[in-house]
Amino acid sequence: MNRRATLAFVGAVFALPLGTLQLAAAGLPRVGILDPGLPQLWEAFFSGMYDFGYVEGQNVEYYRRSSADQPESVSQLANELVIEKLDVIVTAGPTAVRALMSATSTIPIVFAALGDALGAGVVTSLAHPNGNATGFSFLNPEISSKRVELLHEAVPHARRVAILRDRLNSGADLKQTLQAAETVGLETQLLEVTRSDEYEDAFRAAIEAHAEAINILASPIFNANRERLIGLAAQYRLPAIYETSEYVRSGGLMSYGPSLADLFRRAAGDVVKLLQGARIADLPVEQPTKFEFVINLKTGRSVGLAIPQSLLARADEVIE
Repeated sequence: MNRRATLAFVGAVFALPLGTLQLAAAGLPRVGILDPGLPQLWEAFFSGMYDFGYVEGQNVEYYRRSSADQPESVSQLANELVIEKLDVIVTAGPTAVRALMSATSTIPIVFAALGDALGAGVVTSLAHPNGNATGFSFLNPEISSKRVELLHEAVPHARRVAILRDRLNSGADLKQTLQAAETVGLETQLLEVTRSDEYEDAFRAAIEAHAEAINILASPIFNANRERLIGLAAQYRLPAIYETSEYVRSGGLMSYGPSLADLFRRAAGDVVKLLQGARIADLPVEQPTKFEFVINLKTGRSVGLAIPQSLLARADEVIE
């Protein structure tokens, strides 16, 4: 399926009125989607479903809810989906997964991306999920250390780094981030936020405390508001590192992490297996095998930063 066709298909799915989406033909599989605010990534999921032969309205029906920038609505939206008695529900991020698991212990849940499934308490074993959820966990606590190292190498003069954290996330990556910063001799300033209207105050606090760089921790809500965060980093001239390449392609400085689009695409495989009769216990939690290090040189220049050649040589992609 080429990109133009995929975009048209996804646009049609998201544009249809809710009532239209719920006019399921008798017997069609019913898949729920609880979007924590990552609309650009569901394109990859629908593309994956299409590759398996599943087309909305023909042999599958989608029931979609999105919390967007309102994380407090996740529990309500999870309950709305559960009432529909769906065959499978797909989501991402710890807040949405926990809300769904609180709402149902019987409907299979596939998390397309979750930083630390064990740390978040979603499963007790990656190899043998013991509840009603499985999916893709990308070991965020471990790669958080790597982000600190890369940011330190990119901004070697920095002695103090701000850390922006979503209060609603599990916090497993925070401990690792703080430990890594201490190891390389960086002072840290923790900035915790919940809503997007708190972001500018956090950046202002970073500047007032003389932070010379900022580490944006993993969060579906941050990803949903990445344009806002990128704009604030530029406004306050703070070199920043992010969890995924979506930020850098939108104008952020650097990122290190898995390809979320790839994980969302692969999540379709788990959904199809469940629709065809597999059990959650048969589907181990998988982990990405490829991590992307992406640098935006133009953004570096805009904040007066010359990226060392040693970093450029290791980058998977350099955006001019």
